[in-house]
Amino acid sequence: MIYTVTFNPSLDYIVSVGHFRLGELNRTKNELLFPGGKGINVSIVLKNLGIDNVALGFTAGFTGREIERLLQEKGVRSNFVRLKGGFSRINVKLRSNPAPDGYRPAQGNTQESNEPVSKEATPIKSASSNYEATPIKSASSNYEAMPIKNTSSIKHTVSAINPLLDDSDASAGPENKAVETEINGRGPDIGAEAIQALYGQLDQMLPGDILVLSGSIPAHMPDTMYMDIMKRLQGKGIRIAVDATGYLLCRTLEYRPFLVKPNNHELGEIFGAEIRTKDDAAKYGKKLRERGAENVLVSMAGEGAVLIDSNGEEHRAQAPKGLVRNSIGAGDSMLAGFLAGLLSFPPSENGKGESRPAVPLSDCGNTGPHLLSSFSDYGKSESQSAPSLSDWGKTESFPMPPLSDYGKEKSCPIPPLPEYSSESYKQALLMAVCTGSASAFSEKLATKEEVEALLRQIQFQ
Repeated sequence: MIYTVTFNPSLDYIVSVGHFRLGELNRTKNELLFPGGKGINVSIVLKNLGIDNVALGFTAGFTGREIERLLQEKGVRSNFVRLKGGFSRINVKLRSNPAPDGYRPAQGNTQESNEPVSKEATPIKSASSNYEATPIKSASSNYEAMPIKNTSSIKHTVSAINPLLDDSDASAGPENKAVETEINGRGPDIGAEAIQALYGQLDQMLPGDILVLSGSIPAHMPDTMYMDIMKRLQGKGIRIAVDATGYLLCRTLEYRPFLVKPNNHELGEIFGAEIRTKDDAAKYGKKLRERGAENVLVSMAGEGAVLIDSNGEEHRAQAPKGLVRNSIGAGDSMLAGFLAGLLSFPPSENGKGESRPAVPLSDCGNTGPHLLSSFSDYGKSESQSAPSLSDWGKTESFPMPPLSDYGKEKSCPIPPLPEYSSESYKQALLMAVCTGSASAFSEKLATKEEVEALLRQIQFQ
């Protein structure tokens, strides 16, 4: 089973106006509402690709209930620790074309962007407040979180095209490139008792399970959270994927994460270098692996990606062609695609040979036992006899003792995890690049059908 952790999930409210005018009444042209957070994005894409998983983390208030409801609507299972105080944050993304020439903002109604939106959050009553997801069973259910004090960060970016705007607005030329302003909420305070509740959930993971840790750590949580979790799970046969930046990523390397996924800019920041080419990415990706990561996946936007696998081999893939509509979530989608690719391409018995033939690129989209088949079907036929990670310990050759007994006696060791061949990693990279691109080419996160279409045009280098 795959578990994702999102410490500070959000409701992402995306609104579009023709020409935003500061200090005046603006009316939206389009509106979208999504559950947000890097771990949640990974969970949604995995489910879109047919991979069952569980989203973990923290939610609070009516917004937290709505996040859970939207995930349930998408078929994603969740088991969030529910905080008693505050509410899960709302992130606003305002998209607009530049204001007309000669426009001047109205006077007297503007605020500095670094000021808090409000000193105290005001509870909002919502029609969705009656929704109840499956209650979490936890000894910590009686704790109270501190009231939220809502400060927000504001950021401006420029999009190549804004699909929420009219075509006449979005395609008029470089001078009309859409500007996106983000206002990210702070989120509720998460106390020590709530963190212990999350630890209790993680302690129930089994050997062979995969845990995805992605995104930044909220300011009101210990900055050692990733390391604390990895240290707690060390030696339990759990594979951990980390998608973080800078110092946070580097501090996890001593615990040998199964996968790290920096982009080329983030990798360059770690080593104080500028990474422009795949040769650069491979060079510094190998350095990152030497420091402890088993697999290093370096995303390079439109240039594709480079993978340095656990066998020390290097793989490169070019990104498919398409119009970038929304890069948000593309990196999360790439991570989900990589894991989906590995799970759908069973490992070899010794990690050296091939568990089954590689998928010819010309066969993508045809029927048969390959990447595009139902992921849940693998391992059911003789030709696909290698167990998936979720099946590990269920076969006669790998009996599963009680979880509490692991590591206590020499007679009850944790069974070795399956090793992946070079071909398995190549196919996982293929899936990763196509899944990340599918999200970038769409206003929403990648679907299986969109990924399948891109798999037909991708090429290895």
